[in-house]
Amino acid sequence: MVSSFFIAVVAILWVTFDTTVTSQSSFLELEALLKTGWWNNTNLNMSSSCNWLGIACDEGGSVTKIDLRDNELKGSIPPEIGNFSKLTRLDLSYNYVSGELPISLARLTQLKELLLSNNHITGSIPLEI
Repeated sequence: MVSSFFIAVVAILWVTFDTTVTSQSSFLELEALLKTGWWNNTNLNMSSSCNWLGIACDEGGSVTKIDLRDNELKGSIPPEIGNFSKLTRLDLSYNYVSGELPISLARLTQLKELLLSNNHITGSIPLEI
């Protein structure tokens, strides 16, 4: 028979592991958002990007939508964009985004909408996508 102590230890380890994975995922997402340079870092809540302009998150705090249409964004899409494992919508249309599409977009397996029209994106769509 399995003891109550063993079950409690397993439950604690599971919660700790789940929290660590979620925290690591959230950190990678926050890092990716900051690397874009698309937000003014002085006015941001660094503990949660879920309150940032154009960001929507699920109940677990993972970014599910980035809607930054017509925000005069400049620069390229960073390769870290692939860190958003639960992203379903990415709208960067009507901006000044330039450069090639990063291959890391292929890691966005939950992505349903990719809106990039009216930018300065060059090159072809990577085959991996």
